[in-house]
Amino acid sequence: LKHLLQLELAPGVPLLASMSMSAKEWLRDADAVQQWAARHDLPKLLAQSGDFIRIPNLLPDFVAEWAWQAFQKLQEKSWERTSASDRNDADYADSIPHHFSLFEVEDHEALLSISKLLWLLLPKTLPNFTAARYGPADHIAPHDDLVLEHYTSKEVSRLAKCYDPEGSYRDGALGLKPWRGNRCFIREIAAVYYLNKDWPSDVGGEFVDLTTGHKYLPEFNTLVAFRVPRMHEVTAVESIRLRRYSIFGWWLQPEDESKAEPEVEKPSNVVKKRPAAELAVVKKRPVPAPQAGKRARA
Repeated sequence: LKHLLQLELAPGVPLLASMSMSAKEWLRDADAVQQWAARHDLPKLLAQSGDFIRIPNLLPDFVAEWAWQAFQKLQEKSWERTSASDRNDADYADSIPHHFSLFEVEDHEALLSISKLLWLLLPKTLPNFTAARYGPADHIAPHDDLVLEHYTSKEVSRLAKCYDPEGSYRDGALGLKPWRGNRCFIREIAAVYYLNKDWPSDVGGEFVDLTTGHKYLPEFNTLVAFRVPRMHEVTAVESIRLRRYSIFGWWLQPEDESKAEPEVEKPSNVVKKRPAAELAVVKKRPVPAPQAGKRARA
C-alpha cells in the first residue's frame, strides 16, 4: 500500500490514467484491502456512537478520486430519474415524496468496486448499493428505511457473482442454500458514501439525522452509516449548477429461514430497484398487503 501512495507519474502518463491504475492495483491487493476493512469495525463503531457514525476520508484519496472521475464521465442518459410522479410507487407501503436520479452499479467497474468495498465492511450480509445524483430541488422527505426486501434465490445468486465471484463468504448471506419463491431480508445497517468536492454549506443537499437534529454536508470521501430504523431526510438542493453524488444502500440480513415464501410465479431476469427514498430502494416488485414491508411496523 505504501508504494502505491508514493507512486510517481511516468513520463507521458496522464494524471487520470496513473490515478486509475493505482486505484485498480490497490483494489487487487487483497492484503491492503483487508487491512483497510479491518480498521472500520462498523458494529463496534455504531455501538460506541449511538448507532450513527460519520467516517471522513473513508478510502485512500486516489481511490476516491478514481470513483469521483467515474461519476463525472457518466452520460446523462445513463441516469434513471425517479420521483413520486416519475415512477409508480403507489403500491409500496414506504412511498414518500422524493426526487433524484439513480444509476445501477453492477455493470460499472469503478462504482461496483466502491460498492464491493462498502460490502466488505460487513461481508456476511447481502449488499444492496446504488449510485445517486441530486440536482436542483432534488430531495427526500423524512423516512426511517424500515422496509423488508424480497429476493428470489436466483436474484441473490446474481448479486453473489457481482460482489463475491470467488465465493469467499459462502457462510454468510451470499452463501444461503437455494430456496423457492421469495424470501424476506432485513435492512440491518444503512450507508451513504459521498463523493462531492467542496460542497457549499448554503445550497442544501444536507443529510439530516432527525433523531439528533444534526445536519451533515455530503462531503467528499465521507461515509455516513446507521442502524435501521432511524428517521432522516435529505434537504432540497438549491443550486442550479451543482450535482450531489453518492453511493447508498444497505447491508441486509435474511429473516428466519422458515419464513421463505412458497414458490409463485417465475421471477424476471431483471433485478428491479425501486427507490421510494434515498436509503429506501427495493430490488423486487411490491408484495401486496398484508404481507411484510408495511411502514406500520415502525
